[in-house]
Amino acid sequence: MILVPLGLVAILLFWLYARQEGWWRPATPHLRCPRCQAAVEADFRLCPYCLYELKPHCPHCEHGLEAGWTVCPFCGQSTMVTTQRYRENSP
Repeated sequence: MILVPLGLVAILLFWLYARQEGWWRPATPHLRCPRCQAAVEADFRLCPYCLYELKPHCPHCEHGLEAGWTVCPFCGQSTMVTTQRYRENSP
């Protein structure tokens, strides 16, 4: 009878230790390329399979940009060409 509570405590302690040490990580959502549906990572700028531009970038300083930005916050240059090309390539 005492083994059941001890087992539950052991499981709880192991779970807390594993979470503290970083063993327990929530599942990350799988991102897909809009063009070819290949698995891509969140920090990819291009799809490695079809070379689709996943994130626009500044043509002047090469920093990543958010879609819709008209000015690069890093160098202050206009991003209209990059943003327009990104929108044209969107599926």
